[in-house]
Amino acid sequence: MKRICVFLLCLALLLAGCGPTPAGPTGEQTTAPADPTSPPSTEPPAETEFFSGSVTAGGVRVHTDASAYTPYAGPGAVYTRLAEGVLDRFTPSPDYGAVYPYAAAKIVQDTEQGESWTAGYFWGLMDKSGRILTDGLYSRVRPLSSYSEQIDMPERFHPYWLVTQVTKVETFRNEEGEEWRHGIPRYGLVAMDGSFALDCVYTRIIGLEQGFACAAEEKAGFTVYDAAGTPLFETADLGQDTDADWWQLDYGEGLYCYTTEKETEVGQYRSQCCYYDDAGKRVLGPYARGGPFRDGLACVSSDGTRYGFIDRSGAWVIEPRFQIQSVFRNGRTINSTDRGEVVLDKQGNEILAAPKEGWFSQAPCGFCLFSGEGGGVGRQYYDPDGNLLISGDGSWECVDADLFYQRSWDSAYALLLQRSTGRELKLPPLDRIQRGVSLRNGELSLGYVGWSYSKNLRCFIPEDLSGVQSAKNPPHPWNAGMSDQTLTDPCTGERWYLCWTGSAWEGLSESGKALRVPVDSGEIQIWGDMVCVMTDRACLYLDLEGNTVFSYPLEDGD
Repeated sequence: MKRICVFLLCLALLLAGCGPTPAGPTGEQTTAPADPTSPPSTEPPAETEFFSGSVTAGGVRVHTDASAYTPYAGPGAVYTRLAEGVLDRFTPSPDYGAVYPYAAAKIVQDTEQGESWTAGYFWGLMDKSGRILTDGLYSRVRPLSSYSEQIDMPERFHPYWLVTQVTKVETFRNEEGEEWRHGIPRYGLVAMDGSFALDCVYTRIIGLEQGFACAAEEKAGFTVYDAAGTPLFETADLGQDTDADWWQLDYGEGLYCYTTEKETEVGQYRSQCCYYDDAGKRVLGPYARGGPFRDGLACVSSDGTRYGFIDRSGAWVIEPRFQIQSVFRNGRTINSTDRGEVVLDKQGNEILAAPKEGWFSQAPCGFCLFSGEGGGVGRQYYDPDGNLLISGDGSWECVDADLFYQRSWDSAYALLLQRSTGRELKLPPLDRIQRGVSLRNGELSLGYVGWSYSKNLRCFIPEDLSGVQSAKNPPHPWNAGMSDQTLTDPCTGERWYLCWTGSAWEGLSESGKALRVPVDSGEIQIWGDMVCVMTDRACLYLDLEGNTVFSYPLEDGD
């Protein structure tokens, strides 16, 4: 008999409400452990042969068995994770402090039925002392982040965990009669400090530059919250199309930019863009199209064909004569005219103009101009003021604001140029190079890591370009002692550069912190200066020196 997916059983338990502690092997009710906030018991619950748990700050040992998901009776005593019994949701409290996810059970899927709607583990939540706050209620927990192609800004994290539950499974059938099943996810939020939570009832949650928006339906219909989780306004308060086929919401410099689009006839669309304050009051608009404010300006179109830039009063600062929507960053933007692409300043002056068959892209040094047939023959780099930095036949690449790399297709070596010092370094031809970390003579150092895929080669170059360390790639994904692996701690915003030594992860942060985690695992997460590592049998939390802080044994979720 095929294994039944665990979340269906969990759903049944949730509908039934929180019951008594599951029965032990003999069918008798066992006693739940004491409240972890109470003084430690003089006789802690006996551990079972199979399970082991972490000791919380209160001295109560928490057993992480599968009793929260199924009427399962393990060997020996069976415990739920909290004295209140099985939880069906997270209950916020201002007393929790930092909240972190932990893996509670492996997800077992019926692959023959294509039930791979989620992967990996069921996740629960704990506080920083290791006290379990929820059972494994979620099929996924990840930081809430925001990124908008419209804004073209780097991804940033918000102080919330985006949690996911698969609430139902739907069966689909194609024209050939083939069937497959697909899980329908719903999303919620839990504040990283435990003080706020939204249940998993939303079809979409988007992070804004300030706050977030939760949509309960597939079409337009959402509530906007500020960064503290206070609801500000709903779609119905705005007066735009509530049955729109598509919507876009962005935030910039104190105003929400809300764009809707509705198909009125086949191939005919009606679009509208307005700007609102935190109270949901319309401040500017309507326009046919628009984007968020950046550097005091927003790019809008009154007719949907020509774009210009307005200030906060709605006055045109740059008249509409452009073909695309763009945003200013550091006083510059890239847009398109009838003559081709241009780089503009905030007064509308053209800093750079691309030739025919050319275009611009942003680069760490400023801008890159691609030109020639198909835009791929020439490549020129400019600073933000339009001064030429590097010109070539397409072989130059900008690594960062000061470092440029040239691969010569006709030569056995490549060239690395540091413009500020004029220092040059010859190295093996590489396909890619970027910032990374290396372990040399037992010491970690930041620099640049490069790859040559055809030669199966990896190189490390120190920041001062003092030499080249090369090594053949081993058969596993990371080269021992040299890697470009980077992670951002969403709880602190710290950027980490890591390398895999074959038996441990070692790394440096941007602020100079060091990390060494001796584990036999290829995947780690850094959350709040703690390292989360998954093994075949447990979810481990370690400090930056590799000492085990918490250990949660994994159950098969069947």
